[in-house]
Amino acid sequence: MNLTTHYIEEVYSVKPHSADWTHGVPAKLFVKVSLTARSNGSTQKHYRIWDIGTWEKIKAQGYYVE
Repeated sequence: MNLTTHYIEEVYSVKPHSADWTHGVPAKLFVKVSLTARSNGSTQKHYRIWDIGTWEKIKAQGYYVE
């Protein structure tokens, strides 16, 4: 499996996210992020769900890997 680095171009929205599976992790709060990211010469809009701590780290560094 190859990992790809996605460089954040623009963040459109960050909204609280709650679904049935999030109730199994009561100690964490989740957000749904709508953003545009560039990777391998292609720019695309993505929707991702992260816990708040992970999102703060990604936002500070300006990219994420998946």
